[in-house]
Amino acid sequence: NMKRLIGLILLICMAASLVACGSSEEKQDTTKSADKTVAVEIDDTEIYLDEAKYYLYSTQATYEVYYMSKNKEINWNKKHGKTTMEDVAKGASLDKICRMTCFASLKKDYNVEIDSEAKEEIKKKADTYYTSSDENLKAKIDIKKARLMKLFEKEYIAETIEDIMNTTESGSADKYYSKWMKSTDVECMECWQKITFKDHIFTKDRLGQSDENDQEDNGVDNGNINVNEEEQQ
Repeated sequence: NMKRLIGLILLICMAASLVACGSSEEKQDTTKSADKTVAVEIDDTEIYLDEAKYYLYSTQATYEVYYMSKNKEINWNKKHGKTTMEDVAKGASLDKICRMTCFASLKKDYNVEIDSEAKEEIKKKADTYYTSSDENLKAKIDIKKARLMKLFEKEYIAETIEDIMNTTESGSADKYYSKWMKSTDVECMECWQKITFKDHIFTKDRLGQSDENDQEDNGVDNGNINVNEEEQQ
């Protein structure tokens, strides 16, 4: 129902706004490539535009596929107070990036390394992205394979450390992340602010041309964003 949807929007935006995300006042060099253009600064960690686009557009695709599975088409500009669905999706993307950055920064503390088996799985995951993902989605993200594998490696480290924490004490990873967020400065650059979802990745016509496997790959796995059916009603 609508009240639950608004509640979900507020929760996600609150999680993202634990970091003070604002627009950089400095003009960015638009001649730089996406893998050299900073999109978000998280304390001393720089997230580049190609990484940001991977999470942003994967999240957009996830929501669009979900809504169409319910025979609806998402209106990204629909407002609930001052919040739009685009704000929700971008907030969820930012939260994902911050969470990965938080736990990946503990790599030395937990002595986490990527062994040969993990490297092979990461390579397979990257290969699957390029061979199975929707062409429109890949074109919007436009990330090089070496860069995508680096991103997946960072995800692997972060997820491994979260698992270690939660094995020691259930829920301890969430507690750590919440505390970390309160003392972390996050700045979204102009290029992040300029990304919008006004051009849909998936429409009912386009989705009808894809097979079920493509829908699953593009709508769920990319970005690891889940949309709970009840919360979106």
